[in-house]
Amino acid sequence: QGYMVAKMNLDGTDLVILTDSQGDCGAPCWTPDHKIIFQRDVRGISQLFSMDAKGESVKQLTEQKIPCRYPSVSPDGKMIVFNLSDDSQSELASIDLDGKNFTRWKGTK
Repeated sequence: QGYMVAKMNLDGTDLVILTDSQGDCGAPCWTPDHKIIFQRDVRGISQLFSMDAKGESVKQLTEQKIPCRYPSVSPDGKMIVFNLSDDSQSELASIDLDGKNFTRWKGTK
């Protein structure tokens, strides 16, 4: 088994694993509407996904040829900003919460 996304109470009780073993998962963050954004390896390349707080309704948000890593949700909850990087380049990029409106922020290497 690889890396998975889990949640638990602040006191460490009620640990619940939310992702299955379909590729390493990590870097989870919450949206204001209680969804979880996380990265998962798909054929060796990290892509961004969303799921509800129960680990259900999993949806792939990105399909890039360069790994998408370390998502962060904007304070207004409308956008996900993330690192788009491989050995040759590193840039910031963003998408809406539904995966639309992909934008690459040039010059962030």
